[in-house]
Amino acid sequence: MDRVIKNLREQLILLRRLSELLDGLASDLKESSSGSGVTDTVQSIEAVMPELAKTDAKLNEFLRAESLESINAFLELQPASIERNVAVGLIKQVGNLQMNVQKQLVKVSTLLVNSKKFIDFNINVMSAAAVGPTYGRGGAAPVARSERRIFDANI
Repeated sequence: MDRVIKNLREQLILLRRLSELLDGLASDLKESSSGSGVTDTVQSIEAVMPELAKTDAKLNEFLRAESLESINAFLELQPASIERNVAVGLIKQVGNLQMNVQKQLVKVSTLLVNSKKFIDFNINVMSAAAVGPTYGRGGAAPVARSERRIFDANI
């Protein structure tokens, strides 16, 4: 039981750290068009993810050794005790944090897609991609059209 509690606490700590990092990444993406701080945050996230995978692998290895399908099945076999109550509480906290992290990942991935679109737009503008006479005065002499069109150029 001690191994399970220790493992769940490790997962809880790592998920909290990951949640904090994802919040930081989201705020970096919202507040800065230059992307300052994004690289450091992503590198920190990359460091946390393997550790989280290791704790999950240890827990799965423990469950395989006990011939059980889930941690809940393990806890159902345990007699009522303070340790069991602690483990149940930790499982709930870990589950809630996992759901929160999933939502944050969706949010951050949307922000990243929008940031890429913003960069593409700015590069199109900076590269002086020409627009046709669509926006000119009616009856004005047509200007020679460029082969480049704004929003057509993808990078």
